[in-house]
Amino acid sequence: MKARKDFTEEQVENECQLMEQLFVTRKMREELLTVLKKHEGHSSRVIANAMSNHGVDENVYHKRSIDGNHCMILGMKGEKIVDEISTEMKKVRKSENNLKHLEKLSASLKEIFRCWYRLMGVMKSVKRQSEQAIAQFKKDTIALNKAIHKYVTDEPVPGTGNTHPQFLKAHLLFDYHIQYSLEKWETLGGFDEQSIESTHPQFNQLLRRYGGTRGRNLKRQVMRQFLMERASFVVELVDEMIRKTSRAKRPNAKKRGAGDTDDIAFTSQQGDENSGEVELTELELKINRNALVVRPGLEKFPRLDASVTACKHCGKRLLKFGEAVHYHEYHSCSILDDVDSTKAERLKVEGVAI
Repeated sequence: MKARKDFTEEQVENECQLMEQLFVTRKMREELLTVLKKHEGHSSRVIANAMSNHGVDENVYHKRSIDGNHCMILGMKGEKIVDEISTEMKKVRKSENNLKHLEKLSASLKEIFRCWYRLMGVMKSVKRQSEQAIAQFKKDTIALNKAIHKYVTDEPVPGTGNTHPQFLKAHLLFDYHIQYSLEKWETLGGFDEQSIESTHPQFNQLLRRYGGTRGRNLKRQVMRQFLMERASFVVELVDEMIRKTSRAKRPNAKKRGAGDTDDIAFTSQQGDENSGEVELTELELKINRNALVVRPGLEKFPRLDASVTACKHCGKRLLKFGEAVHYHEYHSCSILDDVDSTKAERLKVEGVAI
């Protein structure tokens, strides 16, 4: 073998060109492997198109997870989506073995969607569930558990490596924690976490307001301000001030707060505000004649009066010891009747010394 120093200039040039081509080839191979890892096959496009055709959108910025509001649409139209995917995939899959796997996969997914949609209907409903609905919820939970177990142990497509769900929500569902809660309270949607999602932007706004504070003091100020802004007496006074100081006097405008359930519930029980008297029912008078109820005889509160009384302004039924608190929260601070009144007059509470 010749030593490298014995090579001619032409041979050295050929070796340099060969090394350059080898380097370019290796670099291109690495780039193609990277593209291949990110490549999505025809099935991914078919699934995305099928879901989009039925109104189910994916969240591109969160690993293409399904939008929360569209999960119920996926459950409701899941069988139609699976049928459309199967029809499109049969156009490109000609192997009989693959077609069998596709049919088995479609049947398994349909059963999961069917059970899951019935469960979600009960969990999202805020209505009181009947005994039949509660019993059916348990049957659907068991059916979904079996369907998922079969999907994992007897894989429709061999080699996919399916695993059992191990997240917390699966534990709550399949270990009957949700079932026990449904049997106890007869509703699940009434305790849904979505009902408090609206507080997130409100807390974020308060956090920005107190941005110069840190630690426990920040939490204390934010929580105190949040509760203060939503206290019943604050909200009602603000509404009343807006109503009485509004320059736009529309004759057909609905009175603010006219649809409140408290006003409707006690409309028939309101007395004459001028007379200051509200008649109690026979049952309430009978309760007041019971000495044990009127004077419970508590050691720490020996003079506690638990008799039933009625507010002379709104007719609400109250316990005697809470009457002053009710007056302060609902019928004091009449700043709107006389804007220029003094602080003592505005905070005057009838029957309670200031």
